[in-house]
Amino acid sequence: METAQHKKSDTVKDQIISRINVLMMAELKPVCLGLAILYSIFLFSHYFFLSGTTRLLMMTTSGITTVILLFFFFSINKIFTNPDNAHIIGSLIALFILFNGILHLYLTGEPEQTTNLTLLILGSGFLFLSTPWFLFVISVTTISWIIVAITHTGSGNWFHFGFFMISSIALSIILHIIRKRTRIQSEKIRISEMHKSDELKKTIVKLEESQEKYKDLFENANDLIQSATPDGHFIYVNKSWKKELGYSEAEITKLKLWDIIHPDYIDHCKKIFHHVMLGKRANHVEAVFIAKDGRSVPVEGHVNCRFE
Repeated sequence: METAQHKKSDTVKDQIISRINVLMMAELKPVCLGLAILYSIFLFSHYFFLSGTTRLLMMTTSGITTVILLFFFFSINKIFTNPDNAHIIGSLIALFILFNGILHLYLTGEPEQTTNLTLLILGSGFLFLSTPWFLFVISVTTISWIIVAITHTGSGNWFHFGFFMISSIALSIILHIIRKRTRIQSEKIRISEMHKSDELKKTIVKLEESQEKYKDLFENANDLIQSATPDGHFIYVNKSWKKELGYSEAEITKLKLWDIIHPDYIDHCKKIFHHVMLGKRANHVEAVFIAKDGRSVPVEGHVNCRFE
């Protein structure tokens, strides 16, 4: 029992991971397109706000980043089709964004440019659904910032922006945990509903098979079998019933139970009908039916009631 439950748990876990990778892959396309547009804007803004070597390097880097992001945008689901690689691709994109931010921070020496890195950290909290890959991006970003901050300790308020980095990391971790837990919970519910749906489909198939067996049994029985509503309308009659009494399908739909019972037996049958409507069973009932051609057909059998 424990082994079966363990295997089932592993299967659900694998399904959740697989689904998370699919969702991550789907989210990468709009992310790539949005970032490509953003860095194409940076490409032109660097020309106006930077100068000298810094301008040239940042424009080149922004241009290359834009091309790479567009490449990923058009390649996802065409070249990159395996969802298991979604977080690897996401990490590569994050590293390109990180390189831009770190290079800008290093070349300008302005701690205010830390904002670019904090945005990357917060974005990672929203994007990544894998904790190891999320921590990888956060760690590399933090270490890179520390290295640049150490090389520029003599200029600007790096201490202040260090706390800014810490705050963004804490917030990003909270976002990542909440988003991942919410997604996992929703996937568990989805998988559970799928399993319930599959079980329901199997049950319906079994019921239909059972119904067909009983229907075949009733249809081919030599006994007269009939079913009627509380007001006497016929729900079902079998082949033997139709053959013996001679009524057609069209006529049966217009008939009521009391139309086929001999007048001498109507009161007796109504008492039995009332008896079974109370949930009791009537065994060995004797009556006389009237066939279409007027013949009297003596019958005996059992009567019971089914409640819905």
